[in-house]
Amino acid sequence: MNNKQALINKQEQLRAITYSMDLLMPGLYFWCPYFTIRIGGAIPDDNPYRYPGMIHS
Repeated sequence: MNNKQALINKQEQLRAITYSMDLLMPGLYFWCPYFTIRIGGAIPDDNPYRYPGMIHS
């Protein structure tokens, strides 16, 4: 169950980076297979619809 929670957390971090990049929010974004860094940007606003964007490998 812990691995599943880590995977969900990783997907949410990547979704936040994609959301910020789509909105052209200023910030520093870095992602690789093992970790992500987001300084600045914005958290996806899922009201009224969930943001569907994702970073492709």
